[in-house]
Amino acid sequence: MDGLVFQDADSKKYSLGTVFIDYANKIITDVPFVSIIDPQLIKLRDETQETVGFYMLTNMVRMCVIEHVSNQEISRRAGVGNRIPLQLGSSGRVILAFLSEGLQAQVLNLLPEEERKVLQQQLEVIVNTHYSINEEEITKNVAALSAPVFGAKGKVIGAISISGPVFRWHEESMEQHISLLLKTAESISNSLY
Repeated sequence: MDGLVFQDADSKKYSLGTVFIDYANKIITDVPFVSIIDPQLIKLRDETQETVGFYMLTNMVRMCVIEHVSNQEISRRAGVGNRIPLQLGSSGRVILAFLSEGLQAQVLNLLPEEERKVLQQQLEVIVNTHYSINEEEITKNVAALSAPVFGAKGKVIGAISISGPVFRWHEESMEQHISLLLKTAESISNSLY
């Protein structure tokens, strides 16, 4: 089991080993369009000064497949390979909003009635605006702004997310970057058609 875990000799604490780093790198290099979209994601990170991630729909969850962490001292990191249910967070909601009715129903029908009603209202707004914002919904002190990315035949394949600490990345600062995010998402979608 070499490479699975690493133990620091001094602190005796364990961390993930190099096998997982290799796996994360394989995920990134196996996504066929990384070379097409990566420069745009890096540009978005540099212009917003916050972490930019690309999440893909996989088995009715969203998985972080690309992440460019903010160069600022305090930043947010989701982690490549991280899987999150679609009903949680702005990235999940923008994917969910553009899924077919049948796939959307699969997710919604698993939720309690009150939560389902609130989420359906949020999804209707997202369909009209093409973006979603959340503040501290999944992680304390973290906020995110996300937009959907479409692939062949106009089907949603994922989402771009810009995330950061709420003291700096909050609703007011996010609103200043909505048009930039939407333009980037549209440009990436057009390159994948």
